[in-house]
Formats: sequence, C-alpha cells, structure tokens
Amino acid sequence: MELEARYSATATLPEQRQEIVRSLGRLENPEALQALSRIFVRERRFEARMEVLEVVADLPDASALPAKIALLSQAIAPTQTVTMRLSAMQTLADLEDPRVPALLRSLTNDRSQVIRENAVRILKEMK
Repeated sequence: MELEARYSATATLPEQRQEIVRSLGRLENPEALQALSRIFVRERRFEARMEVLEVVADLPDASALPAKIALLSQAIAPTQTVTMRLSAMQTLADLEDPRVPALLRSLTNDRSQVIRENAVRILKEMK
C-alpha cells in the first residue's frame, strides 16, 4: 500500500507520518486497517503508536471489529506501557463484542496493580 510505504520512508517527517495514519483511518477498508496494524507493530515511538490506536478506535465497528480487537489485544500486552494498555482497555470496553470481557478478565491477574484495578473497575462498569 502506497501510504504505508510513504510512512516507512526514512525521509518522512513525524508530522507527515501522523497525517498518513489519519489518512489510512479515513479509508475505512480492510487493507488500510492491516497497514495500520503493521505500522503499530513496527513503530517504536510511543506517540506514533498511540496515534494508531486512536485512529483505529474511531473506525466503525461493523467492518473493522475483528482487526480492532486484534490490534487492541496487542496493545494490552504486558510489554506495552501502562498508559497504552489503559487506553486500549478503555477502547475495548467501548466495543460491543463478546470477546471483550474475557480479554479484560485476563488483566485482573496482571503484574501491574494499576492494570488489575482498572480491569476490575471496567468489568464492573460493563455489567
């Protein structure tokens, strides 16, 4: 995909990368969502990864739900920052999908107290 290639080019500035992520989100198609997922996995800068999460969270659930859940599952992994994980948890809670409670329940035993407490709180709010 051309936008993804432009994102990865060494000459692309951070502001341009941010606009590319937003442009991919506006496409609202499976290829664009796959590109966003690949960018999320490859990107090392926290701000850029959070931008991808925000764009994906705003995509309509009907066509993007499986890919959204897959990306959010990566974002709640223990290897991510607490801030990213909390953001992804809240985005998951906003989705109407039967897989979400199980994902959040898995976090109630997390090594991070903040993650555990928020997982419990979100699960209670969802009931």
